[in-house]
Amino acid sequence: MEEKLCAELPAQPVWVRGGGENNEYADFCPDVKLVPGRPYTMRIAADTDYNVFLGGRLVGFGQYSSYPSDLVYDEIPLRPASADEELIVTAWHSGVDSSVHIKHRAYAVFCVFDGEHCIFASGPRTPSRFTHGYVQHGRTEITGQLGPGFDLDGVRGPDPLRFSEAVDIGKVTVRPRPNRRLVLEDAVEGRSVRFGTYRLRGGDDTGSLMTEAELDVPLDQADGRYYLVDLGRETVGFPEIEFCANTAGTALVGWGEHLKDGLCRVCAGWRRFAFSARFCAGRNRFFPALRRIGCRYIQVFIPGLPSDVRVRFRPSVYPVEEKPNPFSGLRAEIYSTAVHTLRCCMHEHYEDCPWREQALYTLDSRNQMLAGYEVFSDGNVAMARASLDLISRGVRPDGMLSLCYPAGRDLPIPFYTLAYFIQLNEYVRATGDVGFAVEKLPVLSGLMDTVLGRRAADGEFRGLVPRWPSGGRLFWNFYEWSPGMDGSQWSNDPRAVEARKMVVYDLPFNASLVLALEAYAELLSAAGDAGRASLMIAEADGVRAAAGRVFKSPDGCYHSFRGPVYDGSPSEDRRISVLTQALCVLAGLPATEKMLSLIAANGGDGSVPATLSMACFRYDALLATDAAKYTDVVLGEIDRDCGYMLDRGATTFWETIEGEADFDGAGSLCHGWSAMAAYYYRRLLPV
Repeated sequence: MEEKLCAELPAQPVWVRGGGENNEYADFCPDVKLVPGRPYTMRIAADTDYNVFLGGRLVGFGQYSSYPSDLVYDEIPLRPASADEELIVTAWHSGVDSSVHIKHRAYAVFCVFDGEHCIFASGPRTPSRFTHGYVQHGRTEITGQLGPGFDLDGVRGPDPLRFSEAVDIGKVTVRPRPNRRLVLEDAVEGRSVRFGTYRLRGGDDTGSLMTEAELDVPLDQADGRYYLVDLGRETVGFPEIEFCANTAGTALVGWGEHLKDGLCRVCAGWRRFAFSARFCAGRNRFFPALRRIGCRYIQVFIPGLPSDVRVRFRPSVYPVEEKPNPFSGLRAEIYSTAVHTLRCCMHEHYEDCPWREQALYTLDSRNQMLAGYEVFSDGNVAMARASLDLISRGVRPDGMLSLCYPAGRDLPIPFYTLAYFIQLNEYVRATGDVGFAVEKLPVLSGLMDTVLGRRAADGEFRGLVPRWPSGGRLFWNFYEWSPGMDGSQWSNDPRAVEARKMVVYDLPFNASLVLALEAYAELLSAAGDAGRASLMIAEADGVRAAAGRVFKSPDGCYHSFRGPVYDGSPSEDRRISVLTQALCVLAGLPATEKMLSLIAANGGDGSVPATLSMACFRYDALLATDAAKYTDVVLGEIDRDCGYMLDRGATTFWETIEGEADFDGAGSLCHGWSAMAAYYYRRLLPV
């Protein structure tokens, strides 16, 4: 007989017998009698995600994202209102790698406690079945970052229950969730902005069917009616759709952050923000709560002549108390929008955007943590600590950090590995939690040894770390989404193959290495290791001196790239980058008036401006140089850029200033790194 996992979770992982395929859904129906009004507690974990229903009410959802060997369980309070309320666990098994999940065996594990006494534990005799409300084994992907999409089935009835089978999930550590569970807020009623008739004209999937449909056709030529609703602002959670149908059919549902040609852009390149739902004649209700979505608009295509159509949305939020908004006028609106942006980008962990990715990155989360320390009453410390812990578990076999955490799809950015040193040090500064830093010192030591182990030992570039190999899918030498700085400058060049064989040195990486070394030294010093801290300071001095020697240009600025390929590289590679100048100032390289002028103006004289994601480095460089001189410059730019977005209908701040038009129509209109306006307002304005 299989052993229980542990005393805290005295149950066996199980799955529906004969299952385990990709994108699969299973119901588990614990045979347990609950006394009405009595409080119980369920502990639960699942491979990908779960829903817990008590008497048809959703009382638990939102599996904490972690690694296959790190089983994190939730505690869910249960209080039945009547004796006939059925307890059902619905679990989802993704089965594929993405930027938010590492594929693993299908399982759910749960137990019910009455006080300290376990009265039910999952095992082979737990009744289970394939879930009838979801279409099993669908192949459509939402995005590469989010992974599989879903489709709903309101026609097929439930299968008979049968015993489950125990699942061997390997050796795991078991621990409770390190931050708060998500909560489901009251429904937001969608405001109708457009409706009419439609006729399908073909398409390969739900998204393209909606995109290619002909709208507002005569009723006698129509396939059905469409409805477009506005939630009022960017919202993250689960749609709730109800309607009466005069015939059975399949509804199409799409979601998006903006409108294109009067409807949601549910197709953006290969991305598909849509699902289908089979329905019966009569009353239908759909409430998919296993896949969180981020959007402002929802559109529904319903065949036939539906009536009493109602589109609502249940926000899923991380519960944390905000500090009062102390500002007025435009700045009050900017501040509240920045805080809402931040809240839309934090659930199981900090995430970059709720629409397209929902993934944890070091650099994105570094900005979010800084904002969180300022705008939330408790600094959102538990969220920051949990995110930093997840990152620390993502060390690759080559000694660098992966791109996202946890993630089965990976294209690591070396620059982002350095960001981890900075954000961990800022966490200790904000919280005084030195013990957590001590716990992570072995991780930091390994990462830094990997980086410093690549330094050039002699020649012109001695003391500097060369660009990381980028052939195939090894590393992505990315810094920001700007010309020459996004790591793609050789991707379409006929010399790409040869260029990748040559040794190139990037100043943005080496300047950031100085910052990482200094942050590491501060952490070592706080941990009581003064000797190693001094060694890291010496290493930083060496990199700084080498960078100043190699990258200084005659015009008083710094080149971004040097090496054998430099003189023959594309023109974008040779332009002066504003981000590079800002990183140099922060790293302590000698700053000229021209550098500061470019940083303050964010461009000019043919230079490459920095993007929204990197504005914090520009602002910090200016404020570190002369806070009295540049405070109004920083505040004025925030007022201008955020005001620009608000004037164009923004309810959250964008990934880049180009908005939805960027990335071939896939630009995010809600991105965590753009919440920094609230941080600088708190830091620079009287509160």
